[in-house]
Amino acid sequence: MKIYLDTCIYCRPFDDQSQDRIEKETKAFIEILKLAEIGKVAIVSSDVLIDELEEIIDSRKSSEVREFITICNEHVELSEEIIKLARSIEDECKITGADALHIASSAETKYFITCDGFILLKDECINNFMKKRGYSVEVISITEFMGDKKIWE
Repeated sequence: MKIYLDTCIYCRPFDDQSQDRIEKETKAFIEILKLAEIGKVAIVSSDVLIDELEEIIDSRKSSEVREFITICNEHVELSEEIIKLARSIEDECKITGADALHIASSAETKYFITCDGFILLKDECINNFMKKRGYSVEVISITEFMGDKKIWE
């Protein structure tokens, strides 16, 4: 199963772990990395993701995040098709900029996994829009992906 992890997922281990939600999301991310290592999921990266991660100023955080990226099995290059799809997502669901580009880059995966509250508020619009366009990708929270449903099994 191919999945795409939003930038915020890779950065979650560096956020304030004293908050329950953040701690759960961090643990879920580590579990996803383990699933990728044993071949249960294939993580897809993109030019958009790499560009955002390269903007990390903290050298320790940047180094560790780059290490996380090495587990990705596939890479999606930015193309005119992705840009057009991102613009359509922007128009339809009011998701802008890099967020729309990430979602468009994940079009050929099963899940776009995020902890971004704004994107999650728009998940129904995004999921319906992508289905209408013939894509099966579904926006989902990281805790839902790793939660009771065990979607990855």
